[in-house]
Amino acid sequence: MPISRYRRIATAAVLALLPVGAASLGVQARSVPLYHVGTTGPEVSIIQQELQDLGYHPGGITGTFSLRTRAAVREYQYLHRLSVDGIVGPITEGSLKQSLSASFTLVFGVFGRRSLRYLDYGLAVVVLQRDLAKLGYYQGAPDGVFNNFTLAAVRAFQHDHHLIVNGVADVATSQAIRRALTGSTGTSTSSTSGSGSNGSTPTKPPAGGMGGSGSAPTTPPAGGTGSGSTTPAPTSSRPMVLGYYVPGLSAWNDLVAHASQITAIAPLWYSLTTSNTLHNLGPNEAFVTSWAHAHNIQVYPLVINGYGNDNMLQSASIRSQEIADLLSVAKQDNYDGFNIDFESLNNPDEAGLDAFVAKLAHGLHQMGKKLIVSVGPRTSSNNGYHVYNYQALGASADYVDLMLYDDHDNTGPAGPVAPLSWAQSITQYAEATIPSSKILVGLAGYGYDWASTGSTEINVPQALNLANKYGVNWIGGAVQEPEITYTVNGVTHTVWYENAASDALKAAWVGKDHLGGVALWDLGEEDPGFWPMLQKTLP
Repeated sequence: MPISRYRRIATAAVLALLPVGAASLGVQARSVPLYHVGTTGPEVSIIQQELQDLGYHPGGITGTFSLRTRAAVREYQYLHRLSVDGIVGPITEGSLKQSLSASFTLVFGVFGRRSLRYLDYGLAVVVLQRDLAKLGYYQGAPDGVFNNFTLAAVRAFQHDHHLIVNGVADVATSQAIRRALTGSTGTSTSSTSGSGSNGSTPTKPPAGGMGGSGSAPTTPPAGGTGSGSTTPAPTSSRPMVLGYYVPGLSAWNDLVAHASQITAIAPLWYSLTTSNTLHNLGPNEAFVTSWAHAHNIQVYPLVINGYGNDNMLQSASIRSQEIADLLSVAKQDNYDGFNIDFESLNNPDEAGLDAFVAKLAHGLHQMGKKLIVSVGPRTSSNNGYHVYNYQALGASADYVDLMLYDDHDNTGPAGPVAPLSWAQSITQYAEATIPSSKILVGLAGYGYDWASTGSTEINVPQALNLANKYGVNWIGGAVQEPEITYTVNGVTHTVWYENAASDALKAAWVGKDHLGGVALWDLGEEDPGFWPMLQKTLP
């Protein structure tokens, strides 16, 4: 049975996790087991700083667990497949640490014996932050992430102490900090982390994306900076290659490495909440948008309906307000449009979804922008996800992304993720109801590992490692997908996944049937051979 993309969203950001907990990261675990609304103290400040560094919005670093902090925790829990209770206990706390280790560059060693750079993460950064806080430069919480505030504090300290202002906490800087702490030299009375020249907060790149380069990147001049100007659509007739971008190190590296092939990205940035507000999931919207435009890549932020929310589909007035909010954001942040991905809907929501898409598309078109709509799989007018009216949605939207996954997922029995005959039936039905040039073939860049002890999603590089170790079976016929069977500690595992070969068979439909292009879920998970394959397969 096809899986909601939300569960893949929840795991995509942490697929590259290092298999370590907070203790092995060298960060001291907190002893208080639960943090909830009303809890106060420095540990709450650290939780808020962690959420903020991961792109959530806890309402500032206040040290008080507020309703806004709870909302940020709930959003994080939802996207990471945790119990959504708004309480930070050991499980949520450990997940936050793992997300930080996946999004930033994990460093080991002692501060003073190694240089620390922008986007580093670890205990040494905690020490740096605490030392700078004692000296009045750093005002955030010591969460171990060399973030914007840490960078600004280092630069301000370097300026005030006549060091090279490069934002790198190198040996010379650490020695100067030690001297300032012991009072062996005079210190500045500056109390703001952004004081001094070169001490302003830099533009933040994608989390983990610069690999600890030592300084904030310079925003590319092309593509706009959120001034409200409209970026014209490319005139090239090449098929769209849309990459879904779940913020993190692997996604950023993949985007940079294949920028010449990617024509558009759909970053996971926005959610329409049950309270009828547009929630920013972030992070780094301005930087990524500017960078993408400078590399001739269009940006269509992904908009999801958090918690299966269908409020906006049940009320015309709410729909109008949500659409007005989206149009305002598209103009202000210089997006090329949006990618609407509403899931967990009920069939009676069909009329509301059709009206929402039609009105949003009309507003975007008046601004010279476009709309992509993601739809669940259907093979006829009588089956599948009835809420997705292919004909109506295809008439309004500029592109329709066919999510050709998952025929089998880790909530049920083992089986192929996207068997060819199943995917082909969906595509053929779409071609009969949607203009061919609007259809995007949704390609999966991941797989699942089923076992009696528990099943999980895996990325393709992980699957390829298993294939190299245990061998792989190519299942042909109506399936056309690789399968792996292996046994560890007496437990038998079955793995199915989509690789470059299986994706190639589906990507070939673009040229054969003159379709609009392909959409990959998601950048950073796919087979390394995917891009050479796409170069050969697409017209």
